[in-house]
Amino acid sequence: MKKLYFLFVSLTVLNVAYAQGWQWINPSSTTNDLYSVCYTDAATGYIVGDLGTILKTTDGGANWSNLNSGTSHYLYSVCFPDRNTGYVLDRQYGSILKTTNGGKDWTDHDLKISFSPLSIYFTDASTGYVVGRSDTIKKTTDGGKTWIAQNSGVSDWFYSICFVDANTGYAVGYHGSIIKTTNGGTNWVLQTSGTSNPLYSVYFTDANTGYTVGYTGQILKTTDGGSHWVMMTSGISSSLNSVYFADKNTGYVTSNNGTILKTTDGGTNWLTVLTGTSQRLSSTFFTDINTGCAVGDNGIILKTINGGKDWINLTPSVCSMDLYSVYFVPTGAGKFAGYAVGDSGLILRTDNEGKDWISQNAGTSKTLNSIFFTSADKGYAVGESGTILKTTNGGISWQSQVSGITNWLASVYFVNDTTGYAAGSSGLILKTTDGGATWILKDSTFNGNVNSVFFINPDIGFAIGGWFSFQWYLSVITKTTDGGDNWTTVYAQSDFRIGNLFSISFTDVNTGFAVGDGLILKTINGGQDWTIQQSVGLGGLYSVYFINAKIGYIVGRGGKILKTTDGGTTWISQLPVTRHPLYSVYFTDENTGYAVGNDGIILKTINGGSFGLGLDKLTDNSNHIKIYPNPSDSKITVETSKPLIHGHMSIMNLNGQVLIQQSMTDHSTIMDISTLPGGVYIVKTVDENMVQMGKFIKK
Repeated sequence: MKKLYFLFVSLTVLNVAYAQGWQWINPSSTTNDLYSVCYTDAATGYIVGDLGTILKTTDGGANWSNLNSGTSHYLYSVCFPDRNTGYVLDRQYGSILKTTNGGKDWTDHDLKISFSPLSIYFTDASTGYVVGRSDTIKKTTDGGKTWIAQNSGVSDWFYSICFVDANTGYAVGYHGSIIKTTNGGTNWVLQTSGTSNPLYSVYFTDANTGYTVGYTGQILKTTDGGSHWVMMTSGISSSLNSVYFADKNTGYVTSNNGTILKTTDGGTNWLTVLTGTSQRLSSTFFTDINTGCAVGDNGIILKTINGGKDWINLTPSVCSMDLYSVYFVPTGAGKFAGYAVGDSGLILRTDNEGKDWISQNAGTSKTLNSIFFTSADKGYAVGESGTILKTTNGGISWQSQVSGITNWLASVYFVNDTTGYAAGSSGLILKTTDGGATWILKDSTFNGNVNSVFFINPDIGFAIGGWFSFQWYLSVITKTTDGGDNWTTVYAQSDFRIGNLFSISFTDVNTGFAVGDGLILKTINGGQDWTIQQSVGLGGLYSVYFINAKIGYIVGRGGKILKTTDGGTTWISQLPVTRHPLYSVYFTDENTGYAVGNDGIILKTINGGSFGLGLDKLTDNSNHIKIYPNPSDSKITVETSKPLIHGHMSIMNLNGQVLIQQSMTDHSTIMDISTLPGGVYIVKTVDENMVQMGKFIKK
């Protein structure tokens, strides 16, 4: 076995604020949790949710487009006081996103609060209120530029706020608190709710009549402007998250179990409406008495056009089963056919660049883990219980091959039209030299699972994987130089925290990468030696793909997508669009790529995963960071909103390359920039889960 050496280097993973370069293909909008919906008219509506999700419709909800929020935070509440001016509450960062052009652009305004804001309400384009997990209420009268603290007089967490006119408003909270103001928030008076359970939403139909809903199916009603509240009978025990009335008598309430309650007599009676989903529904909005929308977990968007009698799912999926592998093959004239495989024998094919995916008849219900094509017509898929499938007509039909084993097969790779390999559990590697008609078992020297097999040429190949033993993980890479007849272990490392290797890719005969549990490995001498590029917190990395010697991608747990443009020296974390795992990534050229994963997720990019750095989102004090003097020719002072505990600060160029880096344990640090050439640069500070960014000009 070749000598192993371990060079522990700091893997630079930059959470740069990218414009959204990855778009949803399946489902069509998102699988992220959605928290709030509002419409400005019958056609135009907005939805906000997890990972910076902002969706917009201009056709009454038939189609939704993803807007670029410039963030990957929890967006929890949305309010549009007019057709162009809108506000979105960033719960995670305690700030407000504002648009003045119908969502085309968003600017960030700091709330300067330490609590988690939960609800936003604007009475006009300039005057608005925010409440959240504190007894503090914030008010703005200049469109969100500055916020003034108001005294609620109650120690509680407030979940919802609404106003019936410019002066009269209500907020409801965790301990059943209901507070009221009649002078625009200058003073708030506690009302008698009659409950100590959490109240999550409040809505008034006129100056006197209002409703609030909350924990365990509670619905309260007032007819005297909040002086008295009466408990109504909801008929369910699930928590109620949102209440909205289309007119004074017709109202709707969403719940945790996917049901919607409806009343047509002002809340005296409530009818339980089945929606066809069990997902939590967080918010509802009606544009008229018949037409409404409800949104919730896992990207669910429902619409009714008959007053809630029927609800249509506006985000149907081609599939909801996990997808483990994606592969594209040229079909001529610059065209590609794409395939994705997953649970229960699922095979999908697209002939129009991912716009539509059609299910193929696999002839099996076994899970399929990997797919590979040797030509436009001939392809292979492997999976559970030794399953090997072959097609000779581009996936129209698939025939089962005799593998001779019942092991789990995780990977398939062909070096030419006839010679290929399949690998899986118990260190198993199979080889065929007749296009899959017969498969021969080879000794991989593995004791654990082989997760991926890759060949540089017909002779030289690699198999990677690992196993768990006695509370320790072992990562293994083996190599063959004789077409798989003999295998030699070239890497073996045990660690308490890191283990399995899942994917391997080579850019040439010498340079290759392997990824796994918290690991990115690189070799520059044909796999004889591997250096460890390691960064704590990366988690599972499941697939690596290189377009050329410089440009590569990695996808993995939590929807992570990493990109390198310098041959793996620096990996840039692209703006995530999902928190679900991504298991496979494939590019057809430098700009066009696909990623698949949990719950049938299919993502696509047509710009290499990003539009570039969102410099229009970065100001001198964006995301709580101050940089001065700006411009500067020698030194800058960087100030953060809070002292950093275990932080560091980086200066990057516009390509995301780190030029200067140093530790930062206070809220203010001086950095020497005298060696930098003139131009625009990005400053990023990182401390545990907090990332802050800004830009400056070097004279």
